[in-house]
Amino acid sequence: MKHIFRKGLVCSIIILFIGLSVVPTISGTIKKSNTASPIGGGEPDILWKVEGHTRSVYGVAFSHDGLTIASGAFSPDSNAKLWQADDGILLYTYPGNDDGIISVDISSDNKFLAAGYIVNGYPPGGKMNLWDTSEETIVNDFGGCLVSFSPDSKFIASGGGGANRYLYVHRVSNGEEMWYTYTGSYISDVKYSPDGQIVASSGSDNKIKLWNAQTGELIRTLSGHTNDVSCIAFSSDSQMIASGTGGYDVSEESNIKIWKVSDGSLIRTLEGHGDWVYDVEFVPGGEYLVSSGREDTSPLIHKIKFWRVSSGDLHLDYDEQALNIAYSNSGEFFVYGKSSGYVVVANSPILPENRPPGKPDIDGPDMGFPGTEYIYVLNAVDPDNDDIRYHIDWGDDNSEISDFNPSGTDVIVKHTWSSKGTYTIKVKAEDVNGLFGPEATNPITIPRNKVLNLPLFRVIQQHQNLFPIIRYILGL
Repeated sequence: MKHIFRKGLVCSIIILFIGLSVVPTISGTIKKSNTASPIGGGEPDILWKVEGHTRSVYGVAFSHDGLTIASGAFSPDSNAKLWQADDGILLYTYPGNDDGIISVDISSDNKFLAAGYIVNGYPPGGKMNLWDTSEETIVNDFGGCLVSFSPDSKFIASGGGGANRYLYVHRVSNGEEMWYTYTGSYISDVKYSPDGQIVASSGSDNKIKLWNAQTGELIRTLSGHTNDVSCIAFSSDSQMIASGTGGYDVSEESNIKIWKVSDGSLIRTLEGHGDWVYDVEFVPGGEYLVSSGREDTSPLIHKIKFWRVSSGDLHLDYDEQALNIAYSNSGEFFVYGKSSGYVVVANSPILPENRPPGKPDIDGPDMGFPGTEYIYVLNAVDPDNDDIRYHIDWGDDNSEISDFNPSGTDVIVKHTWSSKGTYTIKVKAEDVNGLFGPEATNPITIPRNKVLNLPLFRVIQQHQNLFPIIRYILGL
């Protein structure tokens, strides 16, 4: 009987919150708060609050550069939206259908938005749409309603949706299925590790499973909860994973556990929320963890809580409902969705001890020749003066990682393109603590005209600013 009534953790959550959803009277209204919350209670220091959906907002995500925010709502709204992060201005709406959105994610290069839907019917299922963010078109769709991009934007993991117990990984560029696996339980959350090596899933079997991101092989299973695992999150250095519980098992456990990824050992247990943990998220830097959940149902009480990871002590809490929470990579802001249809962005009450490096400068040519080696100079500044290294994608299926160097130092890298075409160089800086900064890009065109290998054209290429008219005529 238990499995008849529990169609899956995700569906249970949706059914639970339908009664909480109210239809707002105004859409797109921005409200600001100038009152900071005291430590130990009160409300978050809200930067902006937009009534952007007509039903519960189950999915929120910050872009990697912190400039935009995605949100998604439950049916019959079922729309995904992209907002300007600093002021809440609506940028795009990606229309859904009769199926409610349960999760959203933005690729690190900002080119794609993934929206995961609970599919109506009995038993319900799950699917996701992959949107081109700028053209507002669906470029692909896969199974699974819980979505997570790999940190390099090349792959996307998805899984779950009622009776759908499968986990999938697809290549973003062409939709190729890399692998899929049967998880054995209703899936409640899916997350890529920040280093791209692991895909984690959680479910109604009270366990967290870690899968090899390249092969889909099960690495290890984390056991210790006695209730459905409702949410999971990796620390920014991929060394820890947090899990929260909520469901209908007899134990009614609603705590948070922090695990060591390398061997699956339990670091500590946080006696999280009185009734249900909705979401968990590490504050960038890994010193603190934020959670959202329900304390009681009569009366209905919700809390956002901040925990010190090293001790497990509760640092502060807010009297506020948040169905899902996401943090900006800078650690300065967090966003959450509410059952009333609001998307809320608040100032972080904790500035991380470690902040990410800035966006790299890329100094080098934007035109070249096949078989010729080109030099680029990279430079990024870390606000904490940490040493940094660069992750470089040359755009031709080749990539490399530099050595660590002092912040603000010029780093010289070289590359040769063997074929003609147009390529986009992508560079991200990583500090010694594993925290990534925003991505920088630089296009380079390898011309098709063989005459461009003549010495005169090499001079033009090397001194591009001196010959703008000639370059224009030649289509360079």
